[in-house]
Amino acid sequence: MADTDAVRLAAIIYERGFTLDSFLASVCGRLSAKGLRLGGLIQVMSGLRGSRAGSIAAIDLRSGRQFNIWEGPGARTSDCRLDERSLVDTVPMVLAAIEERVDLLVVNRFGRAESHGGGLLTCVSAAVSAGIPVLTAVREPYLAPWRAYHGDLAASLGPELDAVMTWCESAAFAASAQTVLPTEALFPKRT
Repeated sequence: MADTDAVRLAAIIYERGFTLDSFLASVCGRLSAKGLRLGGLIQVMSGLRGSRAGSIAAIDLRSGRQFNIWEGPGARTSDCRLDERSLVDTVPMVLAAIEERVDLLVVNRFGRAESHGGGLLTCVSAAVSAGIPVLTAVREPYLAPWRAYHGDLAASLGPELDAVMTWCESAAFAASAQTVLPTEALFPKRT
C-alpha cells in the first residue's frame, strides 16, 4: 500500500455495520473546526426500517444543501436503492468545490456506482488531478474495483478517528504547501 503521508487519496476501509455516516460527519466537523475548507458530500440516513433506510440524503459540505439520493419502492423497483441520477445531479457542486480549491474533498463512499465508473468517480479523478486531497470510504464488495481504480496509489485507513484526522490534516497541509499556478499563468492570452 501507498505511504499514507505521501499520497493525496485515501479510503477508510470499513465493514458492513460500521456507522460510517456519523463517523464522517464527526471527522468533517472536527476538520472544519480546525479551519479546513471542505468540499464534497457526506450522507445521512433517516427513517430506518429494520436494516434498511427509508431515505438517504447527500449533504454538500460547503452549502449544507441536501439532496435525496434514495429511490424507494415504486414503478421501477420493489426495493429501495441508490438513485444514481440524483447522485449525478450533485456532480456540478462537487466540481465547483474543486475549482474553488478546497483543502480536502470528501466523497462519502466508493460504492457500486463508482465501481462501475459512475457516481462521483469523475470528481475524485478531477480532485486528484488538481492536487486536492480526497478522502472516501470503501467496503467489500467494492475493494477490488477500488484497488483497480487507484493502482496502489491510495492510502488505506482504518476507521479510527485519530488516524483519519492525521491523514486529512497532513494531506491538506502538503497540498497547500505546493504552488498552484492559475490556468492563465500556464497559458497566457495572446493579444
